[in-house]
Amino acid sequence: MLRPCDTKFATYYITIKRLVEEKGSIRGVFCNNEWEKSHLSNSKEAKGKELEQVILGNAFWDNAQKVLKVCEPIVDMLRMVDSDTPSMGFVYEGMDCAKEAIAKSFNNEENEYIAI
Repeated sequence: MLRPCDTKFATYYITIKRLVEEKGSIRGVFCNNEWEKSHLSNSKEAKGKELEQVILGNAFWDNAQKVLKVCEPIVDMLRMVDSDTPSMGFVYEGMDCAKEAIAKSFNNEENEYIAI
């Protein structure tokens, strides 16, 4: 999906972002003849069917989008302060900007993002 690199703090964020970017291709795996012929797709393999339901359903993708909306401003702020130069002055402003960006991405509906 991507070449491995030193991402320090954003590994999970990058992984989820890439999964969402490749949503169509990932779903396509479960919508072809090879999958239907696979031993994982038959009714005896519960894990295969469960995975298929998760990937073809909307709940996983909706939750992944929510995670990205919440994490993106935080990751951006962490990247901004991830250097060898003093950055404490940027942290406070960066956190305020991140909070505002998160709220804005959920149309300021706090109940949508507060429990995440």
